[in-house]
Amino acid sequence: IAIYDLTNLASPKLLTHRKGIREVPFAMTFSPDSKSIYVAGQRDLYSVAFNATGVSFKKVSGVGKKQVVMTLERVGNEVVCGGDDGRLLVILGGLVARTLDAHSASVAALAPGPNSTGCFSGGADCSVIFWVGWEKKKVWTLGSLGLSLNNARVRALAATENGVVAGTRGGQILELSGEAGRLVLSAHYDRELWAVTGLPKSEDFVSVGEDGFLARWNGTKPGLRAGSKLKFAGTAIEASSDGRKVFVGTESGFVLRVNAESLEVEAKLRVSQKRVSVLRNSADGRWLAVGAHDAKIYMVDSAALTVTFALRGHHSAITALDFSEDGEFLQSTCTGCEILYWSLRDRKQETKSSQFRDSKWQTWTLPFGWPVQGIFPPCSDANNRRIVL
Repeated sequence: IAIYDLTNLASPKLLTHRKGIREVPFAMTFSPDSKSIYVAGQRDLYSVAFNATGVSFKKVSGVGKKQVVMTLERVGNEVVCGGDDGRLLVILGGLVARTLDAHSASVAALAPGPNSTGCFSGGADCSVIFWVGWEKKKVWTLGSLGLSLNNARVRALAATENGVVAGTRGGQILELSGEAGRLVLSAHYDRELWAVTGLPKSEDFVSVGEDGFLARWNGTKPGLRAGSKLKFAGTAIEASSDGRKVFVGTESGFVLRVNAESLEVEAKLRVSQKRVSVLRNSADGRWLAVGAHDAKIYMVDSAALTVTFALRGHHSAITALDFSEDGEFLQSTCTGCEILYWSLRDRKQETKSSQFRDSKWQTWTLPFGWPVQGIFPPCSDANNRRIVL
């Protein structure tokens, strides 16, 4: 643990330090008089006294059974902490003065009330409680607010003039006031975010993640324009040339055609039994090239959303695709670092790569080739760069 003197913010001074507690710390706050610090550990709660000569630790008495304390907050002249058993422990003068039955699951968030009046608590039971005089004055059950929530377990709280703002495990921010709740913002919240694309003829861009959340974002003023929860984990995305449609590739091998305004799924097609890794539209909008982890490239009719033919030749998952400017050819690469060229008219691989030396390409997303020389740092693996934008 290290304690700093911030009297001079331009030059912070280390006041004192020492080896910390022998367990993982989850939360820390100063006591109301700022003469000591409370540290929440994996099993115990500690009071830490400090001065210019050193630091000393002491377990807080009255905590009861050993448990994980996830959060600590100063409220007036007291400190309150939330445990994984759903209780609140109120500390006064270094001792647990009272214990409150608050939530039916772990307490993950605390916040002082407006104008330092009362306290808010939020738990994994998807509820927020407003306490005044350590009595429950208001309880919001997030699942009963009539909102479309991904995962309503509360992870963060901040008081407002008229209520509280809650952040959830589902990547959403809610504003709670009176009897009502309002969804302020939704975002990606789980697993990995693989796919982002801009919308032609618009400043907006669209993203999809393995959490199944499809989002259209304002490109000029940061914020969410629209969001939709898909039934699929998204792994690839591409916009149509007119910006009216968005194509989404999924972990389960589907391609979805989505309205770019409403984000409603208009049609879906199963192209593979394995993950879709990359999508690319031709300039004229006729073709949607779909690369998958089965090492195949599927040429899909964009309008009908049907597979016209498949290109076989790679030996591992497809990672990047580019159409030539005239729409006659396709270049591709895979995790095996192969660069292959294809004739879309003949529906076969072109083995003489030298004929494409001076070709013009609609995009260049392959990590290999003259236009992208120097992108690999020394001693790096070729798969460190799978696609270039």
